[in-house]
Amino acid sequence: MIASAITRMRTAGPSAAADSLLSRAARLLREDDLRVQASLRCARALVLATRGRPEARQEALAAADLALRAGERRLRASCLMVVAQD
Repeated sequence: MIASAITRMRTAGPSAAADSLLSRAARLLREDDLRVQASLRCARALVLATRGRPEARQEALAAADLALRAGERRLRASCLMVVAQD
């Protein structure tokens, strides 16, 4: 679902559909799965950044922290890229 939201956002723009998919994914995720939580928050940060929302930076940094705690260096780098592009 997270990948679908990113694809939809990139092809159709940051629509409500991407928000809807991310919200639905958030309800299905286990809270103890740090990698998936980081992926979701990173995707949400990308949507926020595309919309020019100021909270995108904070969301991306939180996602990067989760990715680091999960031992996911590439995911962390991806989240930090959102910060760099913002």
